[in-house]
Amino acid sequence: ILLKIEYLKIKQLTRKYNLRNKKNKSKNSLKPYLLQITLGLNAILEGLAIGLEKDGQNVQYYLELLLLLQMVLQGIYVQVNYVKKAQIISNLKVTTIMVIILAIMNIIGIGIGWILSGSENYI
Repeated sequence: ILLKIEYLKIKQLTRKYNLRNKKNKSKNSLKPYLLQITLGLNAILEGLAIGLEKDGQNVQYYLELLLLLQMVLQGIYVQVNYVKKAQIISNLKVTTIMVIILAIMNIIGIGIGWILSGSENYI
């Protein structure tokens, strides 16, 4: 009888633990997407800074080179973070698509900056 009571207690504890983990997984499942959105907005703002730059063509090339390096490092960090910490995005194809979207956000920001600055030289 004591063994049966202990077994039932252990079963209840594991059930509570599993319910807690399910709640935590649902909360954690949004984290990669929120990270994607914030990094995307960051990339758009950085692109705006480059797109609105009118003077100093050489400075702009260095800025673009540094920004490209930063985006590569961010992409590597995001992909590693998605694969390791977020079990919902353990699919390599999905993480690669999300990193590509993150890289495209920067280009969108540069385009918006060029449009706002009224520049005819888009290349």
